[in-house]
Amino acid sequence: MQRHAITGPAFFAIGVLAALAALELLLRTLPVCKGNYGAEPDPRWPAHHLIANTSYTYSTGWDLEDVRHGRVNNLGYVAPFNFDEGSAGVFVVGDSFIENQMNDYPESLQGSLPALMRRRMPVLGFGTSGATIAHDLGVAALIRQHFHPTWGVVLLTHDNFIGGFAPKPGYFAWAATPSPGITLIPERRHSRLAEWFRDLSLMAYARSNLRADLSTLFADKSRPRPDSCTAATLSAADVELLRYVAAQFPVQFGLPPSRVILVFDANRNAIYDASAQRVAEQCPSRDALALKFLAGAAAQSGMNVIDLDSAFRAEHDKSGAHFDYLPVDGHWNALAHAIAAREVARTINDRTGAPD
Repeated sequence: MQRHAITGPAFFAIGVLAALAALELLLRTLPVCKGNYGAEPDPRWPAHHLIANTSYTYSTGWDLEDVRHGRVNNLGYVAPFNFDEGSAGVFVVGDSFIENQMNDYPESLQGSLPALMRRRMPVLGFGTSGATIAHDLGVAALIRQHFHPTWGVVLLTHDNFIGGFAPKPGYFAWAATPSPGITLIPERRHSRLAEWFRDLSLMAYARSNLRADLSTLFADKSRPRPDSCTAATLSAADVELLRYVAAQFPVQFGLPPSRVILVFDANRNAIYDASAQRVAEQCPSRDALALKFLAGAAAQSGMNVIDLDSAFRAEHDKSGAHFDYLPVDGHWNALAHAIAAREVARTINDRTGAPD
């Protein structure tokens, strides 16, 4: 009987597979960032959300810092309690800052807000990583269909306007029509193979934990900051779209403008670094100009506008505090959430009992 010897390449392949299997087993014992998986398409709630009634682990960097564990509720949003259809209260909409996997739930804006309001009412957070202003509008409409909002709160962060021009499955995007509007990109179904791959700790570690480290490691730091730049401008179409947004947020929530609060994140780098402040003033981005225009249009329409720049600056000047996890993670820390919750509560308390 002829025997076939295992060749060198075969030995190498077997060794690599064995090493990967051992690494997978090791990572499964460690707090790798995983569990935040998109749910399958659901016609009752077609917007992107996580798999309902599951748990997740969050950590940052190759060394698994800032470990957090949390729950995804019955509707696929991060919260330690279920959202009962028909509930009334304060509804907070936004991107990954509101999804808030990087802090414990009581440290979030929506988690700390109830204790700050004079009139006690439920606060429900609908945060979705990667959400944009277009998506926020779509989610506000879904909230109106399934719940009874008393207040609508929307957090707007960096790139929330221009992000709406990049369609993603499960997300609302700016409609490609002559008139302003939003359109839902249908959520995609995940194959069994895709589900198996995303559940691998190796994949989760590479996708989530190493992403920030590699972007920091391979960032091009050799180029000096430009001495001059060309400031961006808003097109007529941008202005029309932003006016549409200012008019539509109260409509989509089903609320009078006085019951809608738009919260604008600060340029935190400009607070920490005077040179970044100069660049922001001399070379505003298209998104920064859009958010500034939206703030003015929203205030003109009767909505409540909170610009966190002054509140963050006051705290930074007093204590030197930072409001995020930079340089690894630019999301808000607990202090930033507490300041935002304080400002939102002040607005709600000031208007409690006031005529709309």
